Amino acid sequence: MLKYFWTTTYQHPGLYEYVCYQHLAYQAPRVLSAFLIEQVVKAQEAVAKLKILEIGAGSGLTARVLSALGVTSITGIDLCPEAAKAAQREAPNLYSDYHVTDFAQIKPAIYQELKNKDFNCLVCCSALPAIPVSAFANAINLIRFNGWLVFNVKKDIWDDNSATGFAQLHPWVVDNNVFEQRAQLFSIRRYTTFKQPVEEIIVIGTKKNDIIPN
Repeated sequence: MLKYFWTTTYQHPGLYEYVCYQHLAYQAPRVLSAFLIEQVVKAQEAVAKLKILEIGAGSGLTARVLSALGVTSITGIDLCPEAAKAAQREAPNLYSDYHVTDFAQIKPAIYQELKNKDFNCLVCCSALPAIPVSAFANAINLIRFNGWLVFNVKKDIWDDNSATGFAQLHPWVVDNNVFEQRAQLFSIRRYTTFKQPVEEIIVIGTKKNDIIPN
């Protein structure tokens, strides 16, 4: 039902943005993007040299913020055709490229095309846990070594030590041979329709090695 709601919302110009920003006070794109830029600058790297792969790109809310902060190369990935159409309509020419594809079963030709782009940053804003574990791993493996990874996770999922917790589903996040965490930031992602805050943790670090499939 929720997937149908968002898919339908994408089809109406400006409606997705209105619901997110005016109704839900959605602030994750702004906070996550600013956190990324802050860490890149802190590492004395050039923001203009970021080549970003954004998985779960949606209609381009995060890409618009990143572009305003000086990022010039963003490739979007989303499973939803309506999201891609909304991105083209609401943020034309913002993405260098945009693929509608299932990253859990990505075609080898598309994967190689993306690999050749030599991405040095992966961004995932509010798309987890909707993205399958294997799809997220495939996206991470497209990033060059020492490239940036930044994503946000609902705090209860991040803190969950059970089999459904983030670290249990994505063990690479605690494997220093794969991922070197640089910083965390607690934030309010948005508010529910009942005005309750949705707490999240934004995580940023650098990739050290590819994730080896189980």
